[in-house]
Amino acid sequence: MVSTNKSIKYNLDEKVFELAQGNIVTHDSKSIVVPYKTYFHYDEGFSGVLDTIFNASGDQPFSDAREKAEEIAYEHGYVKYPGMKEKGLIYPYNGVIVSGEYLNNKSLIFIVSNDFTGNRKPEDSDKVYIDNEDGSYIDAKSIRETVKSALSLAEKHNLRLTEKDYRRLPIERVCDSIAFSAIGTNQYKVPLDVSIRNIVKTVKENIQEQKSLKKVSLVLHSENKYLQAMEIVKSIMEK
Repeated sequence: MVSTNKSIKYNLDEKVFELAQGNIVTHDSKSIVVPYKTYFHYDEGFSGVLDTIFNASGDQPFSDAREKAEEIAYEHGYVKYPGMKEKGLIYPYNGVIVSGEYLNNKSLIFIVSNDFTGNRKPEDSDKVYIDNEDGSYIDAKSIRETVKSALSLAEKHNLRLTEKDYRRLPIERVCDSIAFSAIGTNQYKVPLDVSIRNIVKTVKENIQEQKSLKKVSLVLHSENKYLQAMEIVKSIMEK
């Protein structure tokens, strides 16, 4: 373990997990995971990482992500579960990568992180906030699947960039370091400890499978949340 005033780093063989306090946009990771809803509409009322990214780059990355999502929906079909008032573009725990020319060349990994009661009953349903508009929610399983999907999508992206016949665009970057925020703690009211615990355990269990990935960071803006997370992370990483 390596500790600084604003971060704690744990070595996992040749990989690194970091808990950091600060702004996820200015953090040194080359990519940011953006938990998103299947509709790919940006609402300026959002908070957390979505608002941070919007304030730093405007709506262009969200527009680019929606364009890619629409292509996927056209090819594979739209998402429509009972209780949804409109069709979604990408199924839960799938996503797209937007190559980042907007945020100091950081790539943005948009992952549909919520599920729907019309698709799956949430774990501990009596403790999970459910949006009455469409039955969407984020539970512990949603967080675990979001993390696994983000790691896998980054790995596939990195491998594609190394293919001999792939025509790489100048703005495309290798996602060998990834930053997560505390998934679900804003709009879906997931308790901080539930979010942190499921993110960290899933990273620890899956990071070695990602050959091109060097570092995964969990970045919390609030000092209070960072301090709360320290003991949770320690208990998992030192186990």
